Amino acid sequence: MSKVSKLFELFEKDPRSVILRTEDYSAHDVASLLKKYFRSLDDCVLKADYHVHWCGIAGEKMALDQRLAIFKELLGELPELNYCTLKKLLCHLNSIAANSTENMMPLENLGAIFGQTLLFTATSAQDFSVVQQEICVVTDLLRYYSYLFEVDLEEAEKEKKMLKAIEKLKQATNSMPNPAGDLLIGIHLESTNGESSNVKIDPNKTASDIVQEFLRMKRIEDGTDTQPFGLFEILLNGEMERVVLDREKVLPIVLSWNEYELHPSAFCLCVKRNYVHRWIHETGASTSRELFGEIKFCDKKSWKKAYIELTRESLLVYKDLKTLRDPKAVTRPEPNHSWPIESIIVYKGIEKRRSPPTEFGITINIHDSNTRNNNKDYFGYGLCFPTQKDVEKWIGGLLAQSGPVRQSMRRNSQSSLDAVVHHGKPSGLGLSRGFSIKNFMKNNFGKK
Repeated sequence: MSKVSKLFELFEKDPRSVILRTEDYSAHDVASLLKKYFRSLDDCVLKADYHVHWCGIAGEKMALDQRLAIFKELLGELPELNYCTLKKLLCHLNSIAANSTENMMPLENLGAIFGQTLLFTATSAQDFSVVQQEICVVTDLLRYYSYLFEVDLEEAEKEKKMLKAIEKLKQATNSMPNPAGDLLIGIHLESTNGESSNVKIDPNKTASDIVQEFLRMKRIEDGTDTQPFGLFEILLNGEMERVVLDREKVLPIVLSWNEYELHPSAFCLCVKRNYVHRWIHETGASTSRELFGEIKFCDKKSWKKAYIELTRESLLVYKDLKTLRDPKAVTRPEPNHSWPIESIIVYKGIEKRRSPPTEFGITINIHDSNTRNNNKDYFGYGLCFPTQKDVEKWIGGLLAQSGPVRQSMRRNSQSSLDAVVHHGKPSGLGLSRGFSIKNFMKNNFGKK
């Protein structure tokens, strides 16, 4: 039995268990497997019912815009599964053609190889002229892929970044993606020192799935320990880390490392005792409390005093302390930053290059915002505190307020800015059932 036939049987039994290694299979083996699979289907991807229309257009002399308009119309008639499969395959083939100077596979060659794979009937192979038309159709679909599938620049750039990220991960960690969309990546246990163990990450696996699979592989029982195991994302060789929430998808996290234009070895995943678990439950134990206080804040490199407040919905940063401290001020200033809790990713630690003023710091990054690009050379926003207890309190508070965690904790708080004056003087970075900024500043700083 040939390699391709063996591979075909393996994919038929359990596609996600198949691992493709370059020492076992060549690119030609995998391409042959893909062609064999599509040819084995009861109907071709472009639908045999439309074969006469596809080939008829290819055989007609007509203006390009007219031909492409009819192609678009036919693509719109395809079932969703066929359409999405075709789009993904053509996107991949275009990335191959983009490197044709190295692999000798321009669009014309790929069209010839996949013409009869994506468009055929039971008898079309018997007529050479029809075969040529099938090849012309697929070649045109490849050549005008972006227009026909309405791929915008953002989507195309995202695809390029994903391919680049996977390639860099392969080079740095011996990760090996396979056609099922999975990625093998090394995960450390307890410490990033020493060897890692490869775990398969597919697009649907969550942090909880990865932890349980990793512990089974290591024959470790999680048990009912008050400090269970968790999955941690480690950045910049350990300068920053965060616990990945149980329901978070892991593959997007790994692929996002490519955005920071650093060698992938600076990033890793680690399964270890989840010390953050205690911080969340200690801070979130009281259902009507919120955090506030003065800290050192950095959005680029320089560190300035700032006032921050965590409400049930947002994290607010005020840089105008002069107005906040003024007992005569009637209204409070607008916050310089206001981030919805759901958009925040919080890391313990700060980049050393930022020269943080204390050793007790956290870094805030924002979902759907490439903060590193905005700040040029630095990652996210830095917050420095006086003590380690403050770090625990704020990380615990931010995570306790996040949706996935808050769903399991009954919270009933209101904005501290709009609440009544707290009886007694707040001290430092505190928790309060309610206070006013005016009184907080008066009690802590006195009149100017």
